[in-house]
Amino acid sequence: MKYRSLVVGGGINGLCTAWQLCRGGFGPVGLVEQFAPGHNRGSSHGTTRITRSTYADVTYVRLMQEAHGRAWPSLEAEVGQQLIHPGDGIFWGPPDGPIATYKAAVEQVGAAVDLLSPSQARRKFPAFRFPDAKEVLWDRSGGVVAAAQTMSGLWALMQRWGVGLHLGQKIQEIQHDPLSVRTESEVIEAEGIVVCAGPWAPKLFPGLGMSLSPALQTVGYWQPTGIRLEHPHFPVWVHLGREHVHYGLPAFPGQPGIKAAFHGTAEHPDDPDQPTTPQALRLELAQNFLEQQLSVSPGARISEENCWYTNTPTEDFILSPHPADPRIVIGAGFSGHGFKLGPLTGRILAELLWRGESSVAAFTQDRDRFRIR
Repeated sequence: MKYRSLVVGGGINGLCTAWQLCRGGFGPVGLVEQFAPGHNRGSSHGTTRITRSTYADVTYVRLMQEAHGRAWPSLEAEVGQQLIHPGDGIFWGPPDGPIATYKAAVEQVGAAVDLLSPSQARRKFPAFRFPDAKEVLWDRSGGVVAAAQTMSGLWALMQRWGVGLHLGQKIQEIQHDPLSVRTESEVIEAEGIVVCAGPWAPKLFPGLGMSLSPALQTVGYWQPTGIRLEHPHFPVWVHLGREHVHYGLPAFPGQPGIKAAFHGTAEHPDDPDQPTTPQALRLELAQNFLEQQLSVSPGARISEENCWYTNTPTEDFILSPHPADPRIVIGAGFSGHGFKLGPLTGRILAELLWRGESSVAAFTQDRDRFRIR
């Protein structure tokens, strides 16, 4: 079997890349995924994700403007359903934390973000106390990504576009001569390969030195009483602490209660091939945070689930050709904030594979940030 374009990995970025390769006329396209569609072993499962414009760096603010303005509407039109559900986003934290950097970036770009005093924020968002905030960023471009619907819609597009699906196939090796991937049962050749392997990327490129750290994450769900929990009445939110970040989302169809988690990376990489259990300490941190910040008791946790982060030291993405073989393009390090940019990063990766450059101005103006180091 030989394809013009082959994608390794069926998470949000792999599927969006395959979709963009099909749209760009770079077929036939194949996709290799080691698990079944809808699995919960990676970084793309779950009902919802946050979308927002608020970032600490102008490059990501600009990328989000492109994603909201063009990339997501294009995907929604092709899938035939709404995937981005607009709502309020709020960002806050102690004044000696990173909040000032986020404020400066959105002000420089002119994003749809307003500044509220804590008293103004409490009136508008009565579910929160904002006890450590001097000011609150109200992101009017925030909202909820219907993540499960996005993934199912993308898998349907794979069928519609005639993508060759190689499911349940774990990659053993990427070979350069001829260019191919070897799985447990077959060798698949291609003229070009995009690898979006999530926490397995370091295993596929052990000598490349990409400084990727897979980290197991645990998120929890709560149902506090006395406040409206559902979207759009409850905002998406990020608390920017001096050393730690917490985040959360409203209740949403298919999602029980509000979602909240401690945003953590790993000093020592975790192994995605090892069995996992929910991390009690991470859940305790999220519970304590909600008790401090909500205006009502969060109550008892009702459920939890695991997912994976795969981060670079700076938490920047890798969107880069292989330094020794430009026929291979690598997309990695997306975790923690990559889902909301999937349709756009998929376009960037597809263009890098066949054009060597991207038409996305915010990427090209700061391309060195996304190179392999």
